Amino acid sequence: MRPPTQKQSALSAPLNAILGTETNVRVLRLLSTLNQPLSPNEVARRTALQPSGVRRALHELANIGVVEFVGIGTRQHVQFRNEHPLAEAIRTLFRAEIDRVRVIYTGIAAVAQRLSPPPKAVWIEGPVATSTDRLNDPIMVGILGNSKDIGKLVEHLQEGIASVERVQDVTIDLHGWTIPDLRAVQEPDETRLIEAHPIFGPPPVMFLASKRAMVWRKRRNVMKHSDLDARARALGIAIANKLAHDPSLISQTRVRIIQLLQGAAPPEQRELREWLHILDTMSLPRLQRLLSDPGERATRLRQSLPFLNVLTGEERDHAVESPDR
Repeated sequence: MRPPTQKQSALSAPLNAILGTETNVRVLRLLSTLNQPLSPNEVARRTALQPSGVRRALHELANIGVVEFVGIGTRQHVQFRNEHPLAEAIRTLFRAEIDRVRVIYTGIAAVAQRLSPPPKAVWIEGPVATSTDRLNDPIMVGILGNSKDIGKLVEHLQEGIASVERVQDVTIDLHGWTIPDLRAVQEPDETRLIEAHPIFGPPPVMFLASKRAMVWRKRRNVMKHSDLDARARALGIAIANKLAHDPSLISQTRVRIIQLLQGAAPPEQRELREWLHILDTMSLPRLQRLLSDPGERATRLRQSLPFLNVLTGEERDHAVESPDR
């Protein structure tokens, strides 16, 4: 695309330069959600961009004043500059992206939870699940049910999510599955199901019968309790950091807990009510300490974290993979 021949005022239209390239947008999307600086190489790694392109973008954004370098020499790091007059507007823009996806996923899950009989599982599959989708690609949703019920489940779920499609301006394609269907899948369907993102019930890979799927399940089932606890604490720390930037996520999670209570089994209800009491009585600093506390009560509570949907898939992956947690 040719650059525009008619220039615009840098004062009146600064977003032209700030958000002018996809590299700029991806870098700002990352840095605006963090409260600590990163090295340029780490920015490149987390954004899946070439380091050379990231460095150019960082220097351009620093010249504009929306990011800033800290430190000296080869150890320079970079961070989002909160003092920029458009800093909060930029943060709000990227939060809106995250909130839109969250609303879509929780909207589908809420409808699935109300279906009768309830489906065995509902998940996102295909390009959206692997973050390889393009503009206007449909969201592919799988729903698992009994052979005699699956037709009605698909029909009723489609009716229930119509408002999500309309309000969020997305297309949702439903694919009904039965357990015999899953047991008979071949490549590439098997790969698509292994990579699926569950939003209600277990992931579809739990129902697959291939050796590859069994190896996948075995890898995850042999994790020690200490490994699981460490993973949950890493997620808790990531959630605590995100709440510092957006305390409104606490009230959103409170609403989600109330919704989950309606269909939860008694043991799960006890955990959810305890979380509800915590959200109603704890200040933000106390809640952040609880989420990262290695103690017995916090470890137990993290087994039923109601905050997980505030993290993107990339943020969850980074939290459990990062060695410096």
